[in-house]
Amino acid sequence: MRLSPCSPFCAFVVLLAACGADPVPQAVAPVAVQAAQPATATPVSADPGLGPVAARLLDGTASTEDRQRAARSATNTVIELLAAAAAGDAPTQGRAPAAISALGTAALPGLAQGLAHRDVTCRRIAAKTLLQLSDSLHTQGTAEPVLAALSAARSDLDPAVRAAAEFAYKRATGDTSAIDQSRAAHEAALRSGR
Repeated sequence: MRLSPCSPFCAFVVLLAACGADPVPQAVAPVAVQAAQPATATPVSADPGLGPVAARLLDGTASTEDRQRAARSATNTVIELLAAAAAGDAPTQGRAPAAISALGTAALPGLAQGLAHRDVTCRRIAAKTLLQLSDSLHTQGTAEPVLAALSAARSDLDPAVRAAAEFAYKRATGDTSAIDQSRAAHEAALRSGR
């Protein structure tokens, strides 16, 4: 079913999405409905002085004082880490999940905010970080602060965010059946020489 941008149904779905409702189950949601989602917010750090600290955490030159300051303000540090990584090159972006993970469970509220960030690179880094943490979130029972944000990110406009959020959500909730089936199929294909 193809919807025109002006259709009454499309306007209704956008209105419901803006109110936070899930207007159409994801299994049957048309692509046009997903593309009509409202823009996400850009979290703002309450401590702009954390920017240099985040940069040092990313490049591996952070002092003990930097780490302590980051731990005291973990949510704001995560926001700054996401912004600094998104503005950096690929190696910098690749180091971000480890720098964020070092903050422990205190980083989870910042990662939840990062999943709703306006910048797609910030959302990707947040989703990939949560994907890396998802098994431990389940086994330690600490997934609650990010489950709603992960669930919402499963319908993100960006396919990389959607995929990482989907797998992270399933792992964090302990539902690894599809992941296990995919892994088994991949291993079988490798054994058969494909």
